[in-house]
Amino acid sequence: TVLYECKGHQASVESVAVDPSKQHFATASWDSTIKIWTSSIPTEDETDYVEDARHKRRKTHKTDDRKSKSAASTLEGHVGPVSSVVFDSQDANALYSAGWDHSVRIWDVEQRVNVSTKVMTNHDVNTNRIQNCEKVVYGIAHSPHSKLLASGHADKTVRLWDPRADDVTVVKLTLISHTLWVPTVSWSPTSAYMLVSGSYDGTCKLWDIRSKAPVYTIAAPLVAKGEATKKVFTVDWEGERILSGGEDCQLRIHSAKM
Repeated sequence: TVLYECKGHQASVESVAVDPSKQHFATASWDSTIKIWTSSIPTEDETDYVEDARHKRRKTHKTDDRKSKSAASTLEGHVGPVSSVVFDSQDANALYSAGWDHSVRIWDVEQRVNVSTKVMTNHDVNTNRIQNCEKVVYGIAHSPHSKLLASGHADKTVRLWDPRADDVTVVKLTLISHTLWVPTVSWSPTSAYMLVSGSYDGTCKLWDIRSKAPVYTIAAPLVAKGEATKKVFTVDWEGERILSGGEDCQLRIHSAKM
């Protein structure tokens, strides 16, 4: 049974995140916006009202009994699709987002302000200049223990950021091992050092951020000869289990015990 629908985005919804208080949740969309919604069930259909020329609200014709609600606020700043959002695990007012504009952004939810924008940079050895890295940021995750952000990218890498740092161009650590895009990352719920990433190369990799090499690689599922490796679209680390889902239409559950 559908309790209610949240209406307002103009394109596909790419990511959903619930704040620590469970009072609000955020959605990221292909329409370049982030919307904040209350989690309370509406008592009436909020979107069944429109404003007339005198700015008075009037009720529109209702076609079914399903309730709908409008967003409490909209966060704008990304240029292009927003691929992922996640709340700070201990601060419901801090929200992090990643997008196709190659940025990781930090938001003050209450003030509706983009307080910081972090972008990747590369050092061009030929010109000895720092240049922006033109790669999409896909998945993002926040660690309750280390307070770091992990992000997965189109250039096959996982990057770590410190949202508390003032420098907006410094990547704390870059992890390289995947051979295709990395759309998803998830931190260990019990360790400040461990995280898992999933990739279009069909593998999931466990990382200890005290080392730049993966601790363990969960191999891609076997495919018939001549078939392409099935992509991993999402991973989640829950307790002593790692869950992954992908192109093979399977939910796979792996032991995270080392």
